[in-house]
Amino acid sequence: AKVLNYATIKHQIGSTSKPLFDYGPAIEYLNWGTGEPIVDEKYSYTNGGNVNNWDLKYMGKMTITDALRMSRNIPAIKTFQKVPSSEIQRFVTNLNMHPEAGMHEAHAIGGYAGESPIDMAAAYAAFANGGYYITPHSYTKIELRDTGEVIEKKVEKSRAMSEETAYMVMSMLQETKTYALGNYSNISGVTFGAKTGTTNYPDSAFSLYNLPSGSVNDLWVVGTSPTYALSVWYGYDSIKPENVEAGYINRYNTIEHTRLFQTLGK
Repeated sequence: AKVLNYATIKHQIGSTSKPLFDYGPAIEYLNWGTGEPIVDEKYSYTNGGNVNNWDLKYMGKMTITDALRMSRNIPAIKTFQKVPSSEIQRFVTNLNMHPEAGMHEAHAIGGYAGESPIDMAAAYAAFANGGYYITPHSYTKIELRDTGEVIEKKVEKSRAMSEETAYMVMSMLQETKTYALGNYSNISGVTFGAKTGTTNYPDSAFSLYNLPSGSVNDLWVVGTSPTYALSVWYGYDSIKPENVEAGYINRYNTIEHTRLFQTLGK
């Protein structure tokens, strides 16, 4: 409670939001399947702002599984727009997410105040737990040495989504992990699903701090198996000119967060 704990500090979550705010609610409330077709094409927000994919390209008709696997922004926002905002709010609140008031469309791609690593791990764990959300806790019991008394931790568990939704999202994440993590997707003997996320600096930061082209802010990997959930945030607290000059800045081709995830998962 009195020290800096990176597990509980909130950051924008980028594309790790897509199973939570987009495809999970669509499967739960619209009865979509993992093969639901959607078109990746030129598109805009409801207010008229342009939406871009990370590669500034469009890939046409695809399934939502492929859209998640390849982290396409436009299909994610289209999906978000099809689900009533009240139902998205219910879905993510059941997973202890913290959306901003009004549930604006940038939530679809993680563009809001953000979540902490511990909250992301707990939310993704529900996909592997048959749809049950379990409140994060740091111990299960305390045994007093002098008296032998055992104090059990009362763990809260609640139904966050249907078992069918959890199963389908988990299957999508299992297909996504190899594409997302590349050479670092193999953890021997473990079947798991995972999604990466990246957030950009605002345009003003590039000129203000003389950031190199391709600089990015937050890097995430969130993965889960039926036994463990693991959330990795990789980034810097703030932009410092001396750090930028020395090269301490993340870029699109950074792989350290995926290497770290694999190492911790082994």
